[in-house]
Amino acid sequence: MEKNPDPFVFANRLGFEVIETILPLHQLGRIEVKRDHKTIYLDKRLGYTQRRCRLAHELGHYFTSPWEVLTYRPGSMDQVLELSKYEYRAEKWAGEYLIFNEELKYALSVLEDIFLSDLAERFEVTLEFMRFRMELYKANKYNHAGATTSS
Repeated sequence: MEKNPDPFVFANRLGFEVIETILPLHQLGRIEVKRDHKTIYLDKRLGYTQRRCRLAHELGHYFTSPWEVLTYRPGSMDQVLELSKYEYRAEKWAGEYLIFNEELKYALSVLEDIFLSDLAERFEVTLEFMRFRMELYKANKYNHAGATTSS
């Protein structure tokens, strides 16, 4: 298996400044994209694995969210609900970036009696993140298993 992707190196290559600081309660990370500067803030109270997952999530916003989402904070409940789909897309992108389908499939095929915690440790992600990634993997596997070709 290949070495796990490093979101810190990737963020740097994209020109992001990653700042570890104390963020407000319930905020683990935040992305700010301005015309002349890109910054990702991570809560420095998080452990390395949590910061790694959060950084990948914030990069997911960069690749999957429209510009407007990266530059404002919601005011109404409708805006909050609208943002939840962008949160899902960012987390999905992060899951697929940190854990490739092929790598996950390989790990599942060679490891017997595997626990979710073993997979999380192998891929350097949190248990919660691994659960989410497994759901994506199962959904993808299920969607492709039912596909048929017509003649």
